[in-house]
Amino acid sequence: MKYLTKAELYRRVDKLMEELDITTSDYPIDSVSLAKKYFLDAQIVYENFDNFCALLYRGKKTTTLALNSSRTPLMHNFDCMHEIIHYFLHEEENTFQCTGNETAFCVSDFLEWQANEGAAEALMPYKIFIPLYILMSKENENGASENLAEYFGVTERVVQNRIDNLNYEIYQYKVLNKSIDDIEILSKSSCEKQNLTSLTANSLYCTKCHSKTPISANFCPVCGNNLSSKNSTKSGVGDISHSSIEVLDDYRVSVCPFCGNENISRTGFYCHICGKPTVNRCTNQSTKDSNGIALEWPCDEFLSGDARFCPTCGSETLFSKEGYLTKIK
Repeated sequence: MKYLTKAELYRRVDKLMEELDITTSDYPIDSVSLAKKYFLDAQIVYENFDNFCALLYRGKKTTTLALNSSRTPLMHNFDCMHEIIHYFLHEEENTFQCTGNETAFCVSDFLEWQANEGAAEALMPYKIFIPLYILMSKENENGASENLAEYFGVTERVVQNRIDNLNYEIYQYKVLNKSIDDIEILSKSSCEKQNLTSLTANSLYCTKCHSKTPISANFCPVCGNNLSSKNSTKSGVGDISHSSIEVLDDYRVSVCPFCGNENISRTGFYCHICGKPTVNRCTNQSTKDSNGIALEWPCDEFLSGDARFCPTCGSETLFSKEGYLTKIK
């Protein structure tokens, strides 16, 4: 059996789907119906197994595919596609006995990895899955797993495994802004060898405006939402970028947002042409935050170019008061 990388496996599976006349418009896929259509020499039966989710036997004249009758239709969809991958990719083997654990290995670690990962790619192609996952995460405050499971006709566990196994690919698409056709496909083991496992598209974001928030923030810098309240933040890929003024490493703008002056002093805080602020700062000069809680020191820190509110005390920023930034409701 030739070793296949994750990228090679995906290409094999995508080619298989093409040969089976499956296009992007055909999703979601019902793998049981697919098997009945293309396994012309097969009989598909349902049995109540104790230790297996599915069995595949390739005989000389007839192939038998048995699905566990005690499992749900959503489970059958993954189980059946798992066996379809075995059927087409592993012609040198005749018998496959697969457990009900989507991440477990049975007959052969290598063959089962191919069947599991191949089934995931066949049912949820990464070129469809990744953009949809990010879109649904932004639209659904409670997360996208349930909606994705319903859309693709699989269990939430299968979706969560898919997200986990596509972590590096999601990072490239969302954080590095690579085209979905240009992202590099790497297995989890390859990512571990290259020390890429720490790269993730997940971030902490405000559930009100979905903007990224610092871990130490008391208030959302973009909408001013009090982040101490329950469920005010969430971790995932559902963050959204809002309008911002570009600032350099010294927190000063490169061009005055008001008059367009490009000759900005790197030591001063105001434009020498129009007198408008060239740094975004908290306007609170008191010793209390917006809730009346005493601060250890007056809040007057430099802030990012998208901050409408101070993340420490919740007061409005200079850029917001000057009208440089649109208010987020």
